[in-house]
Amino acid sequence: MNRIILLTLLGGVLMLPFACVDPTDDPTEVDDLYHFALAHENDLRLSAYITVHAVQGCFSDADSRREAVSVLRSFGITKTYLETYRSGDVADAAVLEAARDFLIANGFKVAGGIASTPGKDFGVRQNTKLGWYNYEHPKTQSDLETVVRLTARTFDEMIIDDFLCSADTSEISQRAKGDRSWSQYRMDLLSELSERLFVKIAREENPDIITIIKYPQWYDRFHLHGYDVVREPAIYDKVWIGTETRGPDTQRMGFVKQYEGYVNFRWLSSCAPDKIGGAWFDHIDCTAYDFFDQAVQTVLAGAKEIMFFNFYDLIRGHAGHHLLRRGFPKLVQLAQMVQRQAAQGAVAYKPAHSDAGSDYYIFDYMGMIGIPMLPTSTLSSDAAVTFLPTHAAKDTELPGKIKQRLQNGKTVVVTAGLLKHFADNTEIIALAGVACEDMQTPATAKKLLVEEKAFNFEQGLDLELNLKTKSAKAIVVAQSGQARIPVLTVNEPPSGGRMAVLNLPTFSDAHFDAVEEELLAPIDVSWLDLPAECLNLIRDAFLNPLGLSLQAPGRVSFHPYGEDNWVICNFNNQPVQVELAFKTQPLTGALKNKLTGDSIPINQGQVNLTIGTRQFLWLEKQLK
Repeated sequence: MNRIILLTLLGGVLMLPFACVDPTDDPTEVDDLYHFALAHENDLRLSAYITVHAVQGCFSDADSRREAVSVLRSFGITKTYLETYRSGDVADAAVLEAARDFLIANGFKVAGGIASTPGKDFGVRQNTKLGWYNYEHPKTQSDLETVVRLTARTFDEMIIDDFLCSADTSEISQRAKGDRSWSQYRMDLLSELSERLFVKIAREENPDIITIIKYPQWYDRFHLHGYDVVREPAIYDKVWIGTETRGPDTQRMGFVKQYEGYVNFRWLSSCAPDKIGGAWFDHIDCTAYDFFDQAVQTVLAGAKEIMFFNFYDLIRGHAGHHLLRRGFPKLVQLAQMVQRQAAQGAVAYKPAHSDAGSDYYIFDYMGMIGIPMLPTSTLSSDAAVTFLPTHAAKDTELPGKIKQRLQNGKTVVVTAGLLKHFADNTEIIALAGVACEDMQTPATAKKLLVEEKAFNFEQGLDLELNLKTKSAKAIVVAQSGQARIPVLTVNEPPSGGRMAVLNLPTFSDAHFDAVEEELLAPIDVSWLDLPAECLNLIRDAFLNPLGLSLQAPGRVSFHPYGEDNWVICNFNNQPVQVELAFKTQPLTGALKNKLTGDSIPINQGQVNLTIGTRQFLWLEKQLK
């Protein structure tokens, strides 16, 4: 069986190009990869989530368990999470114990997992369309208690999969909600159940158990469905984070862009800095490149453990497995660097439980046009560049913080969506150097002007506000009919600093409603495909204050670390040309391509690069 599985994993995908990885680092023997992984567990661990059906089907007898271990080792996996419950199916206690003991005896670390999804006669399903529980119902709580007790008796660590959320509006929930908003009621309910049902009950069975909450990737909708990123991390021992971006160009799992995994991990790390465990992604709706992109963004964000969902997909095989196995040694090196070097970029402010307005998931899209984001739930005062979308309006002290940053000579970039909230704040509007009396979204523009050079943009470009400039300079302009509307403005107020306004929304609740999407990006945002000449100028507003310049098309992400490491990811389905310049302290000599060992010459403070289709490039300053 093992040889057949390996043929499935490796066969049919050997023609895929992957020039960013040195083939000499490709362990070709199963045990080589496994022992390499063991030796580097503290740098980057690979884990597997084994659903209850796989536990029952692949760990129920000695022969099956031996074959399962072979599969796990072939991937370099050194830890497993055995699921005890999913969708009404409860694992047999004896099978769980036998699987646990066998895996431990064979050198694996083992934990338990619970997927709190309703079954036919187990708990009560919510009354709306998503497959979540009515957590208010006593039967749901009673049934889940039996599973929590089973899991805690069997394991010393348990993770709660990302279904600890609700959209229930039934009568019992209506009564319990009272005068609270649905969002507040759900956060209150699930925080209380986290403490009373999941953690307290687990510790009654096993006082030493480590409890973990795993958040999904749809961070801008968390609070609407009950995820409380303030209270819950304080209740659980660890926080795990979903980086499952999947296929970026299909409606099936939302038009989620690859950079979202990076954003979600970084942002949740700021919410629970002392509790972060690992990250989790899957195979659903993924090409080979989509699958491997998830791993790269997860490592770049700082994860030290990656869990694959799920074991059945490891057995079935996937084209992305070959890329992962081949690239794992380089991912380990990348993880080592990320732990040593601080990520650089624009501080991107999203307070906990903040509403996005028309800026849903805008952090993902900024990253996809090459602007390095440092998502945070709190606002530091020393950032050279601060990005403030609509979410930041939740901070009632924001106007004072904007003024202070400008007075300190910093750069502040706001979205037009946030500017709407300051329509009556004449001081903030003056600092932006614009006028926005017309709060209606203008017609879709199909032409852009950069220094009077025209670019047709047939996809159409929606703008948030009919902005007019006063003291600000319009850097990129869209033409709608006879009207010229700024896409990006930059102002240098007399008090100091620079304040830019970005007039590009992503999408709003209306877009979710139009396609009946609850969680994920409901449409594909056209401005990822803006001409490079336009994107370069938008990017400059963020990067110039950092002493950097990146000339590139869209669907390219940029990740600076410390003063001497830079990673650039190409998500395009063709090679791209990129120019990276170092302005504040022009570098001389050469950079090293960490993935191939090649030297890349620096010419007058810049490097010109070709990055292959769906590849990433890691550059390091060479020591003199």
